[in-house]
Amino acid sequence: MNRFVTFGIAAVLVLLIPTAVHADTYLYSVRGFDAYASSFSFYETNLTSTGSVTGADLLSVTGIPSGFGSFVFSWDTGNSASSGMFSNCPLAPGQGSVGGAPGYGCAAYGFTNPTLGGVYSIWGDAFPLGSFLTTGTFVGVDNLASVTITDVSPVPEPSSVMLLVTGAVVLFGLKKLLRH
Repeated sequence: MNRFVTFGIAAVLVLLIPTAVHADTYLYSVRGFDAYASSFSFYETNLTSTGSVTGADLLSVTGIPSGFGSFVFSWDTGNSASSGMFSNCPLAPGQGSVGGAPGYGCAAYGFTNPTLGGVYSIWGDAFPLGSFLTTGTFVGVDNLASVTITDVSPVPEPSSVMLLVTGAVVLFGLKKLLRH
């Protein structure tokens, strides 16, 4: 009876541990959009159809004037052309949004530009429908920007976890055998 209980526990662990430890982390790298040849990157824990980040979330920023403020980057994977609905990329409060035509997604960013006396600068591009839902590089329809999404998850693959659990079960079994 004890062997069946041990085997049952091991089977449950082998099946549950790989799904419990898997936590995705995605690195978004954005390039282009404007005359500044800007680029910036940030992490997200999942791939969503819409989202936004602020300046506090950015890992690195190049090409944007130092001293910028109220930074917002947002994306929307879009709606089908038959829906007649526009995609919507909202920016900072009071600064409006950039939209994509039905059948397209959008990505946009805006920031308070110190070189223009604090004027809010807005840049955006339309993207093919469904962009940003998988890893890869997505290029804007007008070729103004690209967004690259990379899975940088630091978790082991499920087969490695299964091998580790199997080894632990074998060691546990050997310990029991040697005790008797």
